Order: sequence, then C-alpha cells, then structure tokens
Amino acid sequence: MQGVLVIGSEQTEVGKSALAANIAANAARAGVRVCLYDTDAARTILSWSERRNRLGSGVPKIDVIAAASSVVHEDPGAMRKELEHLKVQYELIVVDVASTLSIGTARAFSAADRVLIPVVCGTLRHTEHTIQEAISVNRSIPIFLIYNLTRPSDVSDDPSSLVKEYGVRLLNTKISYRASWRSTFDIGLGVCEAANRDRDERAITELERASDELSCTSK
Repeated sequence: MQGVLVIGSEQTEVGKSALAANIAANAARAGVRVCLYDTDAARTILSWSERRNRLGSGVPKIDVIAAASSVVHEDPGAMRKELEHLKVQYELIVVDVASTLSIGTARAFSAADRVLIPVVCGTLRHTEHTIQEAISVNRSIPIFLIYNLTRPSDVSDDPSSLVKEYGVRLLNTKISYRASWRSTFDIGLGVCEAANRDRDERAITELERASDELSCTSK
C-alpha cells in the first residue's frame, strides 16, 4: 500500500486512531517507509507516538507529524502541499482526521489516494455524510469501509445500498473487539509488535488481512 491513506469517520468511538496507528505499525514492520499525519485536535496519535518513543530502539521508528492549526483550518492549499511533499519522503502516509466533518477533514480527503472509514456493526448508514464529504471534494477517490470493534453477537448491516449509490467497498475483513488492541495502543505499540505471552495472533491476522485488502483493491 502506497500514497496517502485517510482514516476518518463522523462517528466517535469507532477505534479510528488505533486503527491508523496499527496500520502504520504493521507497514513499518514490513519495511515500508511510513509516517502518521495527525490532523485531529485531540492529538491521540501524537500521544501514542510519545509513549512509543519512550520504548527506545526496540520498535521501528514511525515519524508522526502533527498538522499545524493553520494547515488544517486556514490556508486552503497548505495540507495538500504538505502531504505531496511527504510522499517524496515516505511510501505510505496514514492520516488521522477528527471525528467531525470539518474544513480540515475535507482538505485531507481532497489530498487522499484512498479513504478508509471504520464503522461498528449496526451503524453503517451513519457513515453516509462522511462518504458524501469525501466524494464532494475528490470524486474519483476510492472509499473503503471496515467493520471495527466487532463482537460475536453483532449483526452486520447490509451494505448494498451504499455500494450501489456511492460505489464504496466494504472490506471482507472485520476487526474484532480485543483487549490486545487497547493494551498495546496504551503503551505505544501496534498489536503486531506485542511479544511473547501478550501476542494476540488473531488480532495480528485480522490487521494483516485488512492491510492486504487495502493494498490489493481499487474502487
């Protein structure tokens, strides 16, 4: 997977930032030159990076760039220019946007090579505004949906109406709700980087399959 991957959702509590960090960590482990670009005022990714830096040299380095407020909210062309510049340095730029449909989110969508929208089961239709926002600024952008934080009792929505109306694609892989996602994220790791007894092979397999789908698919 290469280029600018924007991960966003108008919904809160869908695991957006943890998904962004884990996709980046999985790519770094595979030797991809990757960085995380944080446009969210909550700075969840930046905080994760600070915890990661305290771990020392035992994990691959992942550069994190916190977008300046002027880049996000003021200069309309600044974010695109910055992301285009980063594409010269990195193979993959994973962008974490705020859980609101804002000017900053629209600017990230306009510069994206693809968009990934995490959703929880039962709320698929609530992603429609995010899809519309992405298409309004970048009509040709490939948009993918992924079920995140799923539980065994969850009932999946029927994506056919969104697929038909907007041409989006729902990934086959679902990311299950697992304690390993929280425990690794809290210390600055991805699930693929946990060692020994803390290693969750099922979580790693789901992450790798989702990453592979994003790498191999187009709209």
